[in-house]
Amino acid sequence: SLTHTHTHSLSLSLSLMSQDAKLSNWQGAQAYESALKTLVKTLKSRFDKPPRVVLMTPPPVYPGQLIGLNVTAANEEVPPAVERVRGALKLPPVVDVFQILGGRRLDRPSMVCDGVHPTDEAVKKIAMLLSAAVKP
Repeated sequence: SLTHTHTHSLSLSLSLMSQDAKLSNWQGAQAYESALKTLVKTLKSRFDKPPRVVLMTPPPVYPGQLIGLNVTAANEEVPPAVERVRGALKLPPVVDVFQILGGRRLDRPSMVCDGVHPTDEAVKKIAMLLSAAVKP
């Protein structure tokens, strides 16, 4: 998603996982990190003034809800991979959607409507955190 913060400033927020964590697509955390780094670098190179990029961890996957997602990858491998990419590229702090929606303990099932997608209440929380994260 693109977010304008000033007339001459642009922030990009990225949250990627759903297709990557499908059992048929998951190639491992290293491949995910490499692809995410490439995406961020490519996006930043497309602008005269590189945008501020804020990564977001994807939501946790609650087992038994959605068929075909790699629950282990989604809940144990992707969140730390996002943080490693953030550190390697010296990006601002990650918006931790994973934790907001229950994290590794999966203790907030009421925040997701189908095991992975945020409820309206959760979307509002995420939007507030993201709004604060993209402010210059």
